[in-house]
Amino acid sequence: MKKMHSEIQPLQMIHIGGDEVARWNNDLQEYFMGQVSKICADLELEMGIWEEGAMGWVILVQEPCLYFDHYQDPDLEERAVHGTVLDDREVFSCHPGNLAANDVADPRRSAPLTKPENIVGMQTELWTVIIRDVTIAHSQLFPRLIAFAERAWHKSKWEQESDCYTAKLMRNRDWDEFSNAVGYRELARLRKRGIRYILTPPSMK
Repeated sequence: MKKMHSEIQPLQMIHIGGDEVARWNNDLQEYFMGQVSKICADLELEMGIWEEGAMGWVILVQEPCLYFDHYQDPDLEERAVHGTVLDDREVFSCHPGNLAANDVADPRRSAPLTKPENIVGMQTELWTVIIRDVTIAHSQLFPRLIAFAERAWHKSKWEQESDCYTAKLMRNRDWDEFSNAVGYRELARLRKRGIRYILTPPSMK
């Protein structure tokens, strides 16, 4: 594989999958991961794996708040894989340190973080199963990608507030400031670059 990539782009990392696998036998998982890790180390390759198989650091990619193949508005004619609505405000409200708070459908299925120090970053996904060109990809990404970047680069004060009501007020103030900045500055930059974006209609939230 390294030879195959050498003439195009040197292979530096390989992802071994592990998405939605059945529950591992601990001994088997440790053995398998150890063998694969050794092969990657011998080939000087970094190794990536989905959460189900991870035994060390992870990159946070929580569904639905970080999956951009969701509709941004149910009334818009969008190409989307999932029916759940996820607009830029929902992305902005993502709480990296509280996974249950992001799982609107069923907070109970998101276990508390026992080792938050193992999360070394965040990532968003756009599955391109039904996306046929870059224009559609842009419309699925923007302006949600800007909201994601805001959430990923720093921890807001409302994320650290224990009182839910106070945190909501703080988050709403942050959103007003952020959305105004995007509207007055960032959208003009997107238009200048010919990047198509979708704005969801105002709503009561």
